[in-house]
Amino acid sequence: MDRQIYFDNNSNVLRFKLRRSDTGQGLTGLSSASVGLIISTICDVEAAATTYTVAGSTIETIATLGTYAAPTATKCRFAEVDATNHPGLYEFQFADARFSVANARMLSISAIGAANLLEREYEIELVRYDPQDSVRMGMTALPNAVPGTNGGLPTQNGTKLNQTVDLTAGQSIAASSIPNATIGGYAAGQDPVTLINLGVPDVNVKTESNHDFTALQKTSLNAATPSVSVDIGGIQNTSFAAGAIDAAALAMDAANEIADAYLDRANAIEVGLTPRQAQRLEAAALAGKLSGAATTTVVIRNAVADSKNRITATVDSDGNRSAVAIDVS
Repeated sequence: MDRQIYFDNNSNVLRFKLRRSDTGQGLTGLSSASVGLIISTICDVEAAATTYTVAGSTIETIATLGTYAAPTATKCRFAEVDATNHPGLYEFQFADARFSVANARMLSISAIGAANLLEREYEIELVRYDPQDSVRMGMTALPNAVPGTNGGLPTQNGTKLNQTVDLTAGQSIAASSIPNATIGGYAAGQDPVTLINLGVPDVNVKTESNHDFTALQKTSLNAATPSVSVDIGGIQNTSFAAGAIDAAALAMDAANEIADAYLDRANAIEVGLTPRQAQRLEAAALAGKLSGAATTTVVIRNAVADSKNRITATVDSDGNRSAVAIDVS
């Protein structure tokens, strides 16, 4: 391989040396009119070459060396660079399409046929990055910013990442993510896993002003620190203001959540009845006010509150129920 060129790169100016077949020294004096000269190109995925010949009048001269000028259709451009100071050095210019053949990885260029010309094969690797791009080598998926700055790649600081993470109010970050970070303008290098280690999956930093996290401990929040919200299982938005966190209260909240989840479990007692609804009916039947006992319609009120008809039953003279309406709300 003689050179790398970005695949689909345009306006390529190529220069390489042609030598004498008898001495191996640079061959001078060739031009776009040299009898017998044949310039040929072929990619690694092509079965047939694209050939330019003096005999076929498909080799044009170069008006200004070093300045690309698109060749006429089906032609290429060729000229000697400097016979005195660079003997044997020639410039080649081809149509842009020769550098964008689908799936091509290599482009081979040959020069043969002219008097005293040693056959020359020049190979170009067509790469999917730009060797001349000093920022990101033409790879658009990489961030085009200085590493460690906003929008750039993260940098290494010892054994931890040193990267800025901007949090909006109420935004969650996993406790296992970003080993070493600056959070929303707080002190650089602070470890959120250590500083806000509440043993929960999510920690929500709700205040973004510059507070000092240094004194923030596992079981207490320094008075100078923001409030923190946590999410433990089904417990949502449990907020802890500055000061100590009451472990007993936290455990009670968890117990209440579990109890509420059970009481409102659908179809837990009968189809269409939760435990909470069933207990409302039981409480009314045992302790609620009753009216209409001597009639065909018996009404039982909800216990204690006495604010609604919990059970309404149609009965006969023997007390047999033929229809029952309930209100479990």
